[in-house]
Amino acid sequence: MVTRRKSAIVGTVVLVLYSVLSCPSAVRAQESLEASDFNIDLFTGPILGSNRIIAMGGAFTALASGIDAVNWNPAAYAMRSLWTRDWFEWDATVGLLIPGAFSANDFFNNGAKSGIGVDDFIFFDTGLKLQFANLGAGGMYSLRNYSIPLTDQTADVNHYTAQFGAAWAFFGGDLTVGLALIASGMQITIPTAEEALVAFDGIGGEVGAVFRPAALPLRIGLAVRTPVYAKQAVPEDETGEGEPLDQVAGFVLPMEVRLPWEARLGMAWQFGRRPLNQRWYAPEDPTHRLVRALKRKWCERERRQALQENKDQPDPAAAVGQCPRLRRRVRDRSWRRAEAERRDGEEDQLEDEIDRQREGIRKNARRHYEALPRYYWLVSIEGVIIGDVPAGIGLDAFLDQERRISGNTISGALHLGSEVEPWPNRLKIRLGGYVEPSRQRGVNPRVHGTAGLDFRLFTWDLFGWVDPFSIRAGGMVDVAARYF
Repeated sequence: MVTRRKSAIVGTVVLVLYSVLSCPSAVRAQESLEASDFNIDLFTGPILGSNRIIAMGGAFTALASGIDAVNWNPAAYAMRSLWTRDWFEWDATVGLLIPGAFSANDFFNNGAKSGIGVDDFIFFDTGLKLQFANLGAGGMYSLRNYSIPLTDQTADVNHYTAQFGAAWAFFGGDLTVGLALIASGMQITIPTAEEALVAFDGIGGEVGAVFRPAALPLRIGLAVRTPVYAKQAVPEDETGEGEPLDQVAGFVLPMEVRLPWEARLGMAWQFGRRPLNQRWYAPEDPTHRLVRALKRKWCERERRQALQENKDQPDPAAAVGQCPRLRRRVRDRSWRRAEAERRDGEEDQLEDEIDRQREGIRKNARRHYEALPRYYWLVSIEGVIIGDVPAGIGLDAFLDQERRISGNTISGALHLGSEVEPWPNRLKIRLGGYVEPSRQRGVNPRVHGTAGLDFRLFTWDLFGWVDPFSIRAGGMVDVAARYF
């Protein structure tokens, strides 16, 4: 009873502190934009990503598993899963998310009465990573396209992010460190303007690391991203002196567009007998061993023939020498021709034996993975700090042409996720949630609830061309006030 009471007190204190730190200032009277003395805050609150990442509430900085995770932590480029045992591995993804397909969403969390919503939202991403032993490298491209209804027209928004990075796994994977270059850009167009209202392209960087000791079911992840910003590319007045315009089609234009810096710190712990981490060691390649054995066989065969040819010598063994370097070679041309034919046949057999042993090594590694215990409960939690944007307003406020302050102070977010496999090797269930920070004054933080599942339908070996892989069906949901 005392322990429960202490836990309740601690939980209450944490909630109160978070509410105090996250609670926005009092609502101020909204004023219209009169001059280009503001910046656009491009922070995105809702989680956009793969089925697993969204279902686990975006708590993925410590897990960093798969190509989809590189947007959370660039160390994911060199992170190996339990089933990846080969020297060379690859991972690819193509995803399409349509959160606006069911209802109009308050994507910017600006409040039901203080801003505008989003229609026809489409999120597309694709990525590829290649792993060579401890080195991993690749890229990820994400595109957000949506429409924002205005008073008498619709604004079309295209926002892309491209990441290219590499990572290295140290100490068998106990520590993985990654770096990435990030390019981000946005374009906003309306039917009544020939030029884009916003044309933004900028470059930033990100560094990340994951500590995952093989002896513990623990992972700790850290990722820090620099801000990405650029001066607003505004058109020039063709009828005057060529000076940049402050307005286009009645819209006052911003000075800069900024994607604020972020710092993520996460921890994951797995309960149960299934290991969360394993050290990776390069598997044995039988080629060198088998080639060396075959060359030894050739040499010994030639040595016996050379001894026969030099039997009249006082000491034939000393005259011929030892393998692998013989002092005297076989002189019999007919024997040499026959030996060349034998060697050709043995080389063909060698290639078959190398393929057979490689396949055996892969099968043994797969049997080792399949023999691992299946039951586990994975819990992941992380905190995020989002940087400020001086003189910032939200993208929705810009389209409303209202000075609704956004991102003028550093804000924080909290993410929590869990995963369990109640039906071994068949069904995975995920639950999570996160607190989306409020970047706008007068709007409270928004709590999201997430859930999802994966169901393995069958295993397919693609006619024996590649290793067997699973065909799965799954889904997820992310629900919050004014968002689905």
